[in-house]
Amino acid sequence: MESNLEQKLKTLPELSGCYIYRDKKGAILYIGKSKNLKHRVKSYFTKTQIGKTARLVHHIHDLELIITDSEQEALLLEMTLIMKYQPPYNVMLKDEIQYTYLKITKEANPHLELTKEIKKDGARYFGPYASSYKATETHELLQKIYPLCHCEGKRGRPCFYYQIGMCLGPCVREVTKEEYEAQIQKIEAFFLWQRI
Repeated sequence: MESNLEQKLKTLPELSGCYIYRDKKGAILYIGKSKNLKHRVKSYFTKTQIGKTARLVHHIHDLELIITDSEQEALLLEMTLIMKYQPPYNVMLKDEIQYTYLKITKEANPHLELTKEIKKDGARYFGPYASSYKATETHELLQKIYPLCHCEGKRGRPCFYYQIGMCLGPCVREVTKEEYEAQIQKIEAFFLWQRI
């Protein structure tokens, strides 16, 4: 192991953030995140690794850390950096990992839904959630507190969700854009409050 890397491993902080592994040429090999950088990064070098992880560790020449205020912030940063740099070992080691988002659709009767991908469709996205369970819990809570459209919005009999107070009710009345926007702003405020 290179002495420069050894020195960095001795001074790892017990803080949340992202770590970036580089090869001899300075190219990024892998980007990861942790709520405790010291424990996570050291685990690569103190445990016996096999397969792709062993090959990664063999090629690590340098290490860079980015400290964050929270684990959630580290997750967002990790995703942003991976999308920007496309490190080869992230593709090999993190194949098929997808995070969950909450999405407010852009349509006449917007509704709140869970999704695994962000599209350029004019919708509003919130997240990511590393746990689908937490995303589902948040989705259900927001549907109860700040209901949007929960039905198809076809006029006729009130839907079940309208009857229990979980739908604005375009099935029984005209719901204005202003009403939807007021609910959407409350949902956005909820996510801003969560980050504080």
